[in-house]
Amino acid sequence: MKNKILTLFLSTFIIQLNASDVHSITEISFEQSEISFDFDIQTYYGKRKITDAGDVRNTIGKIESSYYFDGRTIIGPLDQFKFFEPSSYIFLSHSYIRKDFSNLASDLIQYYGPQYWNDREYNLSSIRGRYYHGNYFAGAGLDYSSFDDSTLGEAELGFMLFDNFELGVVGTEYIESDYDFSAAFRYEHSIDEGSYIGLSALISENSDISYLAFKYFLRILESYYLSNEIFLTEDSWKLKSSFYSNQRLSMSLGFSNDNNLSMIGASYFITDNFSLTIQHSSDFEDYYVSKAGISAQF
Repeated sequence: MKNKILTLFLSTFIIQLNASDVHSITEISFEQSEISFDFDIQTYYGKRKITDAGDVRNTIGKIESSYYFDGRTIIGPLDQFKFFEPSSYIFLSHSYIRKDFSNLASDLIQYYGPQYWNDREYNLSSIRGRYYHGNYFAGAGLDYSSFDDSTLGEAELGFMLFDNFELGVVGTEYIESDYDFSAAFRYEHSIDEGSYIGLSALISENSDISYLAFKYFLRILESYYLSNEIFLTEDSWKLKSSFYSNQRLSMSLGFSNDNNLSMIGASYFITDNFSLTIQHSSDFEDYYVSKAGISAQF
């Protein structure tokens, strides 16, 4: 009898924990993309651009995992969390990437030789973390690529002005001994218990990494939700909209002016802890990306 009571208590505790807090999120994904590319070659008479120089196919297998020491609070759907929720965390990621070239223009082989376009395989690994102490936080990260045997670092320092607003300074290494410093902020405005507006930005002298991100999460009815996300840089923008008919199922549509890319996707939680995701993006001419993944959160 005692064992039954203990089992019932633990089961109830775990269900309540999963319904309110998530401490770890792990995703395994497989992605394949193909693009027709142009190429500039340097000839005796100067630079010449080859249009439709060939095709490259990328195959990516990836595993990434995050652990939040204070947990994250679920808002409505099982894959949606509060936009601003200070929690110390550690993040790990590893990717295997394979590039395959095909349909190469004869000029490319003539100028660079066939060995230049051999299939390539390499790995990318990342580790990141952030630690909160009172109203202050510090973070760091490392990225390693076996493609060129390079290791690049990142560090950040910041503080919270209010319970829903934080400021920080980020230093990033791009090439060995070449650094960039940026200002960053994150802000959340709660509309009601199940709706909010989130805003984040990175402002740098290097316009290639500066961005502004906006998210509007809305509870329509008791179990219907809508998530709209906009990501802006100096030269591009992306829009993604996801509709939730319940806590487990969502359908997504997206569009980007970069390559005029359109996206459609779906996600479904098999249980409260495990989900499946599929996604396909295409410009309907020279580019496509297909991705499938499974995630676990506890």
